[in-house]
Amino acid sequence: ALETGIARRTRLDRRRRRLTRVRAAFLGGLLLGGPLFLTSSVASGASNLSQLKITFAATDRATGHRAIFTVNGDGSGLTRITPNDFGDYSWPTFAYGGSHIVFTGRHGPVGSPEQVYLMRSDGSDVRALTSTRWRNAQPQISRDGRAMVFSSQWSEYPLAGVYRMDLDTQLVTNLSAAGSEAGAIDSDPRWTPDGTRVVLASSATGSEGRPGQIVMTDADGRNRVDLTNNRFYNTDPEVSPDGSRLTISRYVGEGTPRDPNSVDEFQVKLYDFRLIVRDLAEGGAERELTAGERCFERTIAESCSPEQGPAYVPRWTPDGSGLGFVSVLSNVESCVCFIDADGGNPRRVVSSVQLAINWFDWVLPSDAPDVTAQIGSRSPADRLLFGGRGPDDRLLVEASLPDRFGELPVLPDLPVQPLNARWSADREQVVFSALVPYDVNRPQIPDPPPGDFRHRHYTLSWMSEFYFPAFERALAPLEQVFIVNTDGTGLRQLTTPWTEDHLDAIPDGEVRGNADPDISPDGRYVVFTNISTATRESFIVRLDLLTGEVFNLTNATSGALPVSDLHPRYSPDGSRIAFATTVGGNLQIATIDARDGSDYRELTDDDYVNLSPAWSPDGGSLVYASYRGGGAIQTSQSNLALAAQQGEIASEGWVLVRVDLAGDALVGGSARTLTGPEDSPVFGPTWSPDGTTIAFISLSGPPLQPDIHVVPAGGGVVRPLQVTLVTDEFWLDWR
Repeated sequence: ALETGIARRTRLDRRRRRLTRVRAAFLGGLLLGGPLFLTSSVASGASNLSQLKITFAATDRATGHRAIFTVNGDGSGLTRITPNDFGDYSWPTFAYGGSHIVFTGRHGPVGSPEQVYLMRSDGSDVRALTSTRWRNAQPQISRDGRAMVFSSQWSEYPLAGVYRMDLDTQLVTNLSAAGSEAGAIDSDPRWTPDGTRVVLASSATGSEGRPGQIVMTDADGRNRVDLTNNRFYNTDPEVSPDGSRLTISRYVGEGTPRDPNSVDEFQVKLYDFRLIVRDLAEGGAERELTAGERCFERTIAESCSPEQGPAYVPRWTPDGSGLGFVSVLSNVESCVCFIDADGGNPRRVVSSVQLAINWFDWVLPSDAPDVTAQIGSRSPADRLLFGGRGPDDRLLVEASLPDRFGELPVLPDLPVQPLNARWSADREQVVFSALVPYDVNRPQIPDPPPGDFRHRHYTLSWMSEFYFPAFERALAPLEQVFIVNTDGTGLRQLTTPWTEDHLDAIPDGEVRGNADPDISPDGRYVVFTNISTATRESFIVRLDLLTGEVFNLTNATSGALPVSDLHPRYSPDGSRIAFATTVGGNLQIATIDARDGSDYRELTDDDYVNLSPAWSPDGGSLVYASYRGGGAIQTSQSNLALAAQQGEIASEGWVLVRVDLAGDALVGGSARTLTGPEDSPVFGPTWSPDGTTIAFISLSGPPLQPDIHVVPAGGGVVRPLQVTLVTDEFWLDWR
């Protein structure tokens, strides 16, 4: 399942003493040009290994660095195919009929970022398949060349999980979290021979002390089926070519298989790992082919035979008649060894005293189609912008590909912490709100235009229920709107607690918050929710980035009537603004003309709380979050997911609703729900740029874990985009 640990053992001080002793006593002229590898004679027949091509990773005991080699099955043609650049290269596996090898590489100590690469089997034409800040391992490409599975210690899912990459798009799916948002601890992924399923070693979270078992899943990670259920640690699974048998490297010793003397979580003990062959038919029998003895304690003169030693990384021969595996035969000798599937004919295939072999693969070269040119051919141009609370409770903003797997640089080291944000249409700028202090005793009331006067906001006095907030708004004025270039330059604070339209000026002594901004498609205007602290009112206000003019769009259609408008969003062509508005005690979705706030049209008319509208890319539809549970909802919060997690509003009862527009009227006079009460709650929805998918923040649990979820734009299965166990995502944008 994991690296054998041979490599790391050799870095202990006793390594040098052993090597000195072995050189003097056994190797003679080895370092003066003698043979490095010992290879057995290869018998002809069902398992004619001489026809195979072998690749393996090994640590050079002289340098401590790991490299990748290829060799023919008869021991000829040994070639080092990775550079001698002080990097560490590992996990090589053949792909595309043996014409290519997928592997990992890193420069730095154990635990440094480790990326997946693809190269030709001669070491040329290297290309990166991952680019992350964490460690990736154990890659294998499917037989058709369209997908890759690998294990990863993603910083957002630090349990170690198994992932699937679609190689055309290079988008990544977490297979370990497909069946449960609590996730599982998975490793050692291998495709089944027909490429439709994946076998892996798994330990479910919440099952403390449960040894890892072998699991088979669909290619999307669903429909997990246990193939083993015992008290041992089962690792390194592979299904036989005919699909009838399973091979396992099983740890049968005391405690866990991890080497307690190593800092590397992938390093395991050098003994008590036995090679198992299991029939996959129900109630299938098992055969134990190796003994897992402590051969690393023997000298080379007393070395073990292959069936005596431990067995790691078992691989079936192409005809299914035998198995190759990595073993440790003495204190300095490691090997790729072979044994028949019935336990007969054990022998060394490749062995070494200078190289600590820790991973291998073999293949019968074929004329499989080379589709490597299609890798990344459909890589999407769109990006996610999202944010929330990190492990240190710091608010953060990040960008990624649409899979939310690898972060991209955005907004480095801002002096303020964004609460939510939106990209400009060209993704060159970000408009966001953040908490900033202010001095209530030093108001910064802007002057009206020359020759004009401030006309204070006026609400009909008999509407007394709007005069005082129904809930605390003392913190609202701390939230203000900013704009910044995507690279973090050009930061500007756009609003203050006294930002106002002089024709609807803030009454004396009042301060206001400004939240949930959006930027017009042409980049000239920013709209936001202007929140009163003296009444229950809130307004849709527009700021001209070119002239600085502030215009209260709400006032154009409300006059002296009290209003509660919030969550504005520009239509894709910039002509309309959708928002939520209080009507008869409920919140409905409406639109207005983006130029002057006129032409007010309500798009919903129901008894629900409807919030957070989002336009489809073609402007023909809107989706929104609708609360259909019991009890009242406080709506001044700019971030509903955060409010729900903190218990300030209900965390259940929120559904996603879609309305299709025809001249801004409801088609058929009704809206349709895309998610139901049984699905995860919906907050802050947004459309994918191609219009096929809707993403939103949802809470799963307990505990209430915020993650990005997606659903097809026409409705269907709701799933987490990625399960993140570290960051709490509270908002997102998709451009």
